[in-house]
Amino acid sequence: MPRKLSTAHEIQQEVFSRLHAIEEVIEDRATIVVPFPQWNEPDEHGCNWHMSMFGGDAASYIGAIQHVLAETRAEHQLKDDQ
Repeated sequence: MPRKLSTAHEIQQEVFSRLHAIEEVIEDRATIVVPFPQWNEPDEHGCNWHMSMFGGDAASYIGAIQHVLAETRAEHQLKDDQ
C-alpha cells in the first residue's frame, strides 16, 4: 500500500495521538513528548523519515514507542518540501 504524504507536523501529531491512546499511557497519566520527524534518504523499507529524542515519560514506554513508530513509518512518507 502506498504511504500517505504528510508534513512533519502531521506525522508528529499522528505519533502523539497513537501513543497517548494506549491504555497504559492513559492509566498512568503519562505524557510523552514527541519530536518532529527528521528527513533521511529512503531506507530499505522505503521510509524517508525517523524520530529520536522522545521526552517526558518516554523512557517508561520504549516498546510502545517503537511499535507506534514502525506502524506510522509504514503508513506515512515525509513530504519533500520541508
